[in-house]
Amino acid sequence: MSEALEVYMDRVNRIRVLTAEQEKDLCRKYADGDKDAGDKLIEANLRFVVKAAYKLAGYGLPVEDLIQEGNMGLMRALETFNLDRGVRFLTYAQWWVQQRISRYILNQLPIAKNCRAPFRRMFFGVRAKLAMYPAEEVARQYGVSVDDVFEAAEAFKPPAELTSPLPDRGPSPEKKAFDSILSHEIRSAMQSVVKNQKEQAVVNRRLLSQAPESLREIGTSFGLSRERVRQIESALIKRVTPLLEKYRDELNA
Repeated sequence: MSEALEVYMDRVNRIRVLTAEQEKDLCRKYADGDKDAGDKLIEANLRFVVKAAYKLAGYGLPVEDLIQEGNMGLMRALETFNLDRGVRFLTYAQWWVQQRISRYILNQLPIAKNCRAPFRRMFFGVRAKLAMYPAEEVARQYGVSVDDVFEAAEAFKPPAELTSPLPDRGPSPEKKAFDSILSHEIRSAMQSVVKNQKEQAVVNRRLLSQAPESLREIGTSFGLSRERVRQIESALIKRVTPLLEKYRDELNA
């Protein structure tokens, strides 16, 4: 870490996190034309930008550049934020910050700039999706072959020696709150599409499990083939996807 970044990190970590009421008050003032209120909102959320930058670090680009891009995303979020949405500013800003940093990385790395369009789309999401869904479902979502999915997952893996841990004092209250909301929404959405005991088993023992069981293990419990369990899983994912897309739209539009 450079000396300049270390000084910046120290300053950002000293800034107090806003309470919900303080944030609402500043948002109202900014909407009424108070530029100082906007500056305070930006300053109070700089630590989140640093977190996002470190989370996407590991591709050989300076963290300082990622933070700068993230700060631009944060300012864009402030310009478009509407308090009437009923969500906190940071929850809304998260997408803008991550999108700005992600786009910058894609525009800088030859491996991302020169790859085929489907691979470019998979750059950041493929590894996370493989942790949640079968490779066949990930391939269907991206419109590519299963071999392409595994090839992209390996090609787009950040080098371990370049991946740095986040040097801060732990997750902010806003980050914890967002993770909690997202986890609850995903679980609620999954449970809402369950129609029978077999589907409930697939949801609990595979889709929402920290240690997912194999298709064969679940099939054995109900006297089903591996392929039949895969079909049940795919049907569940197909039914729940629109619900999660709707949720993301409400947060990020």
